[in-house]
Amino acid sequence: MHVHTIYLIDLQSLDERCVNIKKAGQRVIDTTTDDQQMICDVNGPDTDAVLQQVIHSNSFTKRYSRQTDSLQDLSHTIPEADELRVVRQPQLKVEALWLHRKGDSPTFSYQCEVSEI
Repeated sequence: MHVHTIYLIDLQSLDERCVNIKKAGQRVIDTTTDDQQMICDVNGPDTDAVLQQVIHSNSFTKRYSRQTDSLQDLSHTIPEADELRVVRQPQLKVEALWLHRKGDSPTFSYQCEVSEI
């Protein structure tokens, strides 16, 4: 099972000079079976967190897992890369993964794998 933090980009802020990115929850990737994976987005790390989204499309979950695995492998070659994160803009149906470096603000520090939802 893999867990990483979800951030949301406010659509209105895309017109502004400073894009508003806020922490919105966690993404949990259930990798207990190879043939059918599931991705769940929840609004926080607590046991009482509210389920926000479940993705069980086999083509999406396999592609997403390949991307996260690739970035996890890359993280071993980047100094201080300590966390894989996802940023979403739901109205545009776009999300991107990035490796976050210790001490950085939530910005896009490295190459991103982008996929349309």
